[in-house]
Amino acid sequence: MARMHHGEVISLDKINKTLNEMGLRNTNLLIVATPPVLTGLTGFGFMFQDLQIEPDSRLPISDATIDSLIKLGETMEDPGAPEFDSKIPSAYTYFGQFLNHEITLETESDKVVDISEGYFAPMTRNDLSQALKNGRTPTLDLDSVYGTATNGWPIPKQCNSLLLGPCAETGNRPQGKGIMNDLRRQPRSDNPDADRKAIIGDARNDENLVISQLHVAFVHAHNTLVAGGRNFAEAKKTLIQHFQWLVIHDFLRRIANPGIVDRVLESGNQFYKPIACDPYMPLEFSAGVFRFGHSMVRMSYNYNEFHTEVGLLDLFDATSFRGDQFKEFEQIPDHWIIDWKRFVDGPNFARRIDTRLVEPLRSLRDSHGSALTGRKASLAVRNLLRGYLLRLPTGQRVARAIGVEVLSPEDLKRTAANPDQAEVLQQSGFLEQTPLWYYILAEASRGETLGPVGSTIVAEVLVGATRISKHSILNEANWYPTLGKEPGVFRLSDLFNLGNGWA
Repeated sequence: MARMHHGEVISLDKINKTLNEMGLRNTNLLIVATPPVLTGLTGFGFMFQDLQIEPDSRLPISDATIDSLIKLGETMEDPGAPEFDSKIPSAYTYFGQFLNHEITLETESDKVVDISEGYFAPMTRNDLSQALKNGRTPTLDLDSVYGTATNGWPIPKQCNSLLLGPCAETGNRPQGKGIMNDLRRQPRSDNPDADRKAIIGDARNDENLVISQLHVAFVHAHNTLVAGGRNFAEAKKTLIQHFQWLVIHDFLRRIANPGIVDRVLESGNQFYKPIACDPYMPLEFSAGVFRFGHSMVRMSYNYNEFHTEVGLLDLFDATSFRGDQFKEFEQIPDHWIIDWKRFVDGPNFARRIDTRLVEPLRSLRDSHGSALTGRKASLAVRNLLRGYLLRLPTGQRVARAIGVEVLSPEDLKRTAANPDQAEVLQQSGFLEQTPLWYYILAEASRGETLGPVGSTIVAEVLVGATRISKHSILNEANWYPTLGKEPGVFRLSDLFNLGNGWA
């Protein structure tokens, strides 16, 4: 799938190679690029460090475990039946992806094992700490919007406003939409890693058309605040703080148990306790639990009045400018501007959080659009193998560490998506020792939100990432949002309204 980094990490060598190749003149912005030095990388660690010294807290180290994980991933198939839709609007699927890009970017050295073939053992804790670094700061500060672009160029701005690009005009723009609804882009290039790529703080925010348009909405929102009289710094702080509120009081309360969110806010973090001067990102979150969003992806979307049934792959092809409908354009064609109402008010609802992934996520492509094969082709397989490689504890052991109900083997059997999945769970021993990512999906399938393990880890990390932010709303007494339709409330729909997302 186009520029889809699911289940993969980005090597430091690849980053530096790409940055060097991108050191070219942008004739549109009259800026000469200089590749940045990768500094300030933060670390990954474990929220439950005690489990790392207990061998039976993790999956057995064996070739048979790898074979069983592959078989389990191959059973995680979503046929696309309407009854598996949730009540959560699809905009939150991609807001979760945006949020993940805000706080995690796995960069690796050559020490990290290739999981795409052969057999391997989990990394040692020492090798893992040296080989894996986080290219993002795990704080909610919108550095993907305001930070230096991935290619090393400054974020396009003029005075206090951030700059957008004009969509390519086709005569079929959705009603009420303005032409400035695409990201600023590099010019055409023979190098596919630079060709028409967005100039933004995290290139992954242009890997599909929905998240690309979500990034556009944040830029529009900033510019609306500037138009209202704020300078750049004031607009930035205002938007960051409303983003934090949106994460905690809208997104989190939709996907996690609200009572657990309240507990973390009122009583403080019990398990994830980062400090501002030395933050770390828990692997239980980044490599396990927060990948729950993969199960929320739909097979197709009612995108706007011109595209009422868009296949998932088309959304990735658009921002890669592949295929006859995109390759002739310098910017995204205007008839692909998103209609956010369809992603907030319906008919697009996220799939239920459960142990199924839609078919396109079983048939991934590489960054050039070529079909991947073997283990690389399935997102579920890659997630499961990566969790094994990175020493993730089992779901049962994490549940006990948190002090919540542990799913019994009978519970897990009942939540299996199909008979083949139940059989793999039985034969592999995964009913007693369950991969963490699968466990939190099974736990969530019993209700409308993440279960107690998933809710606790996600709430603690996102609230913790807010607490250590420079502009944290949790460190200002009586802070409340002022930009929503309702007093003291700010939802994702308010962000789109603020950024003229409805019009």
